[in-house]
Amino acid sequence: MAQTGRAAEAATSPAREYAPSREELRRLVAHAILAPSGGNVQAWRFEALPDGRMRCFYDAARAENFLDFAFSASYLALGAAVENIALSAATLGLTTHVELLPPDGSERVCDLRFSQHPPQDVPLELASQIERRCTNRRLGNPKASIAPPSLERMRAAASGCGANLQLVTDPHALAEIGAVVGVCDRIRLCSELMHRELMAEVRWTPEEAARTGDGVDVQTLEAHAAQIWVLKRLSNYRNVQRLMRLGVQKPFEQMGADSVRKSSAVGLLTVPGTSHQDYFTGGRALSSVWLTSTALELGFQPLAVVPCMFARLLRGAGFTSEQESLLRAQRARLGKVLQLRDVAGEVMMFRLSHVSPPSTRAQRRPLDAVLTFPSP
Repeated sequence: MAQTGRAAEAATSPAREYAPSREELRRLVAHAILAPSGGNVQAWRFEALPDGRMRCFYDAARAENFLDFAFSASYLALGAAVENIALSAATLGLTTHVELLPPDGSERVCDLRFSQHPPQDVPLELASQIERRCTNRRLGNPKASIAPPSLERMRAAASGCGANLQLVTDPHALAEIGAVVGVCDRIRLCSELMHRELMAEVRWTPEEAARTGDGVDVQTLEAHAAQIWVLKRLSNYRNVQRLMRLGVQKPFEQMGADSVRKSSAVGLLTVPGTSHQDYFTGGRALSSVWLTSTALELGFQPLAVVPCMFARLLRGAGFTSEQESLLRAQRARLGKVLQLRDVAGEVMMFRLSHVSPPSTRAQRRPLDAVLTFPSP
């Protein structure tokens, strides 16, 4: 399967193939699982073979979600995890060779091999950011601009992986994007299915977050106690229905819209197509862009609900006629401030801010829960 950017170099046949030790493989996967995933579901598995190869899978049982259309978000997450592996392996003097497999109904996405020769075009400095990378939902100051060289570094990180990154800094454009994010948040909250899936991702206490090792710790929302109280009430869909009957829906849009308006920039990461391979490539680019923003000390928050909804709108089904009409209007609105192409994969939208580190970081599942060493 054809690839672009660093993925193309990594797909070439290995020279001086190398079998990493068990300890090295554990290190590589420990860095892999620090990659981002939608709702922090971590729907991935890794199998280290005796000959040093690694098989990478998505976990369909964990990935099943209305917004993960055709498992595209799972391919995105696994691509980010593989990029982390490639960066981590480069610090060991290893080149990672990725063999993407054509979708065949199984959960196996790609195989990795490693070789002992100096990696090419791998930004080694990003490897040191893997353990620092995190979602930061703190509200920023829109007057705190991001220097043009920093924006260019992020664009270069995307293009180096075969993706394109648009960055918007104009306050009026940010307000328009914020309004679109708010409406998409409202659609999600008012849909019984999407509401149920959203609330299943929330971890209401530190103990629950630590026990499950996944999901969205409510403390990572950086919300005030009153906002968390409201969210807790809205976790009961009957309360949402009552407000809908009363015509009270605008407050559902406020948090998302405000977060964008109080940002320094919004980015839209795209890839040329919409295949599983494209989303995998987009995941590698997402990791590279996010790690670059971490090195630049910028707060990064995904706005994944927008591209996920648009992906299903354009290529799937499942929305009501009212939801579809609303989403088409929002897409037209977004298209006035961002270049949108229906044939391209809009893999991630995110906001950037100059903010202090988050108060809480997302949990991770234990390494032994996702990495296996089959017997020879």
